Amino acid sequence: MNSWKSRKANQRGFTLIELLVVIAIIAILAAILFPVFAQAREAARKTSCLSNVKQFTLAAMMYTQDYDEMLVGPALRRCDPNPTPYSNYWWGKGWMTWPELIMPYNKNVQIYTCPDRSNQPYYGYAINVNSSNDDWPGAPTPPGSWYDVKCGKTPSANQIAIGQPSLVAPASTIWFYDSNPLLFQDDLVKWSDLEALAPTTTDTTELDVDGSEYIAEIFMDGGGRADQSTIIKDPHRHSQFLNIGWCDGHAKAMKPSAIKGYMWNIEQVDQPVELP
Repeated sequence: MNSWKSRKANQRGFTLIELLVVIAIIAILAAILFPVFAQAREAARKTSCLSNVKQFTLAAMMYTQDYDEMLVGPALRRCDPNPTPYSNYWWGKGWMTWPELIMPYNKNVQIYTCPDRSNQPYYGYAINVNSSNDDWPGAPTPPGSWYDVKCGKTPSANQIAIGQPSLVAPASTIWFYDSNPLLFQDDLVKWSDLEALAPTTTDTTELDVDGSEYIAEIFMDGGGRADQSTIIKDPHRHSQFLNIGWCDGHAKAMKPSAIKGYMWNIEQVDQPVELP
């Protein structure tokens, strides 16, 4: 009987202080590990996005070989007003955009949705092209030149499709990249102007399928600051990296500060900045 009482006396629960210490330790561990888990998830999304870029860049390479080494452009005008097979995904009707042009080579609309932009399906990426049909006079040429010759229209000199032999250095010429909000299309050529506008704009969720020369200007004027910005989430949405498909078919992620002006044109010369 005395032995049973002795064992019972030695059995006790945790004190309140001990429970609080354990809870505090768990909270500290959680605070340490949760950011690590978040970084791991983002790394997985970045890798998945890079895989998308690689797939449709290779599809564009196959398109190039089948069309006499002419690089795919941003869109092709059509005379037929009827919807295209993919009108529900992209512009459709009067135009066929570049994802639809290379669709026969990948047959997968899902790869045009970036894992970090799932709220913007099928508009996750942009092609390196001027944002309008008219290039700047004397400016270098992007690889994604417009080819608007349908429906009786006569192309201007800068609307002729770019041939692969025209590429001076395909491995360092940007072809496709993570698309960006239309915020970058608003004649912003100074990083300070962009940061001032970002907190008040509503355009940050609207993505552009074509691309813009302004993104190159932003990189040249503020690429280093883009790496450190806490206000601007694009163009470095993948842990401060931008996924890029290059004109030789390879895909690679780069920081904005590592991207140079010459990478945006087929001549590989410094890209001029056009002031508003």
